[in-house]
Amino acid sequence: MLDVVLSNSAYCKSYFDELLDGIDIDFIQSSNTLNRKIINSAKVKGIDLKIGKTITSDVFDLYCDDKVKFKNHFPDMEFLAVEMEAFGLFYIANKLGKEATCLLTVVDSPFDKRSLTSDEREKSLNKMIELALDSIIE
Repeated sequence: MLDVVLSNSAYCKSYFDELLDGIDIDFIQSSNTLNRKIINSAKVKGIDLKIGKTITSDVFDLYCDDKVKFKNHFPDMEFLAVEMEAFGLFYIANKLGKEATCLLTVVDSPFDKRSLTSDEREKSLNKMIELALDSIIE
């Protein structure tokens, strides 16, 4: 818990892309250029950045009653986190010829039973926010 994660790609099983453009993709990459800037800034700041695939879902696995069904809904791949926006951000950026990436802090985990207070959640985001801001001025 409290890991800072950089999503280099997102998997999503939704109709977002089909309704928008009539195509069906489930997996999309983030910007390598932006990712390199974030990785470089993390090295300078000494932040242990986890880099990998994320799942974009409208239901977090932690809150899903049927965890087996949740897991079976997604491909048998290694995912670092579940979030709710990355696929759409990456898709729209790609469509418009822009760049997008997703940087997040893990504040809930089915593997860690700790429960953060709202104040702890708010303060735990500072490292990720500073990393994002430092990356854009690199």
